[in-house]
Amino acid sequence: MTLHDLHTLSPGEAASLLSGACGSSTWLNRLMEYFPFTSLQEMLRASEKIWYQDCGEPDWLEAFSHHPKIGDIKSLSEKFASTSHLAGKEQSAVAEASEEL
Repeated sequence: MTLHDLHTLSPGEAASLLSGACGSSTWLNRLMEYFPFTSLQEMLRASEKIWYQDCGEPDWLEAFSHHPKIGDIKSLSEKFASTSHLAGKEQSAVAEASEEL
């Protein structure tokens, strides 16, 4: 998806899509204050600033709770089915491992 494609979405649709990147409601709500973004660089800078300056431990834990644990194939296939394509690179290191591990 390009930035142009993102801007064709309503704010609610864009928020829903971006929530797949980070499960922190604080991060998402603050990031949406910048929508529509003037550039990809603005979106990335805002995202990083919000994560490090506006989010704290509760927000980080909320985000992590929305993300499959690396190597947890069962969790990935069940709880995170709708976002499994986003975690593919992270999971690739364990893709060939036996489920018994």
